[in-house]
Order: sequence, then structure tokens, then C-alpha cells
Amino acid sequence: MDDEAATDPATAQSASADGFSAGEKAVGVWAGYEHPLASSLVAGGMLRSEANPTRRRQLTTFRNAALLWWGVGLVVAVIAGIIVISVASGHGRGGGACRGGPDKFDAMNITYQSSDGKHWTATYPCRNGGSTTIPVPRKAVPGGGS
Repeated sequence: MDDEAATDPATAQSASADGFSAGEKAVGVWAGYEHPLASSLVAGGMLRSEANPTRRRQLTTFRNAALLWWGVGLVVAVIAGIIVISVASGHGRGGGACRGGPDKFDAMNITYQSSDGKHWTATYPCRNGGSTTIPVPRKAVPGGGS
């Protein structure tokens, strides 16, 4: 008799009425992995009409897990976007904001600074944007650094 009850569809359905079956859970996990936002919205919709406390708990857990997975994907996408933009703009290559090397022949835009009148730095514009500051001897400063 027990074998007959195990294969009886009515008995199997009443057993799964307490919660979702393994197959339903597997489909839910796959959908949550592939489409977490849509899956969480569907779970929320199902939760509104579900009266079974076991299934409500399972749907709530699934909805929260799917939203968490969606949040992880969003954070990864934002970080990847920042990295791509940084590398594409040249700021991620290292060496400061100077791109193309200093343009030492653009004398009109070279600036000189000293904090003590003995040690000087020159700020050169770079060929492809940005600038770089390089220490220079006093005699290289126009006017002798006075």
C-alpha cells in the first residue's frame, strides 16, 4: 500500500503543497541566476496571492536572494564601467595626467616655480593633454630665476 501511495499523483501533489517541488526550485534558481530582477518581480507577484506559509517563506527568501544577486551584478557593472572609462581616457595608464610626453618646445606655456629661490620646477604642457612638473636647474629658468 505504501508503494501505491508514493506513486499516486494525488498524494504526490499534497506532499508538494507544503512547499515547492525540487523541479520548481531548480527552475527558480536558474531563472534567478539568469534574470534576477525579473525573477524577483515575479516572486513578489506570486507572494501577493500565496496563502501557504511555507511557500510564502520560500518566495520571500527567493525574492530577497534574487534582488541581492541583481545588486551584486549592478556593483560589478559599475566598477567595470569605471575601469573602462578610466583606461579609455588615459588616466588608468599610470604616470599622472601627462599624455604624449612633455612638450618642451611650447615655451609660451611653460611655467616656473620656486619656494626658496634656489630650487626650481618647470611645469610643461604635454603633447596629448595634461601637464607634468620637472625639477630644473636655476640657470634654466628664464631671467636667471630672480
